Amino acid sequence: MLPSFQRDYVWNMDQIENLFNSIYLGYPFGTMLFWRISLSNKDTNELGKESFYHFPINYHEIKSNQAPKPSPLFPNTDYWVVLDGQQRLTSLNLGLLGSFSQRARYQRKDNPDCPEYKLYMLVSKDSDNPFKFLKTADTRNAEFYIDDKTRERWLLVRTVFYAEKTRDLIKTFGITDEADEDRISAFKYALDNLKIEFTEITGFDYNEAKKIFVRSKGW
Repeated sequence: MLPSFQRDYVWNMDQIENLFNSIYLGYPFGTMLFWRISLSNKDTNELGKESFYHFPINYHEIKSNQAPKPSPLFPNTDYWVVLDGQQRLTSLNLGLLGSFSQRARYQRKDNPDCPEYKLYMLVSKDSDNPFKFLKTADTRNAEFYIDDKTRERWLLVRTVFYAEKTRDLIKTFGITDEADEDRISAFKYALDNLKIEFTEITGFDYNEAKKIFVRSKGW
């Protein structure tokens, strides 16, 4: 969960693409800082004026700036609150599970309609960064998308994440090129073996948690 003192999500699609490329290349994901709280009835009442939020799955560049609905806290329940790592964890969610709706270029600020994009991996050739957000209107939300003009083959990142084995993907989409299979296998392996290291603080002390967040800058 996210505390009310966390700053807004600020990453763009390029940054998310770079994050997934670093995962693909085996670079460290970075250390997180979590605040673990186990609330009694008394603690819950004390936090009544504070708000906590779930991580977004589908980010909308305009609508996400509106105040989200807070999630209620229940007594005698454990919660993990993110103090440092919000941008990376939110980006991971958007790339693996959801979408990014971005304001179109030259779009009027009072127009709330934003084209939806989902993260794909280019599997048909080597690339410095094979990850790219593609417009849903162009891909028609296909899990395996072949560009009509370039004939490039793209696989939805979410599909790789949910697949049990690479072989399942190869069979489902009729992939016959061994190089394509190798690229998919390498990314699947990187996802399955992704390690997120974290440090935690425990106990209920809202003001102390807020101080720690300020020191860590909440990235």
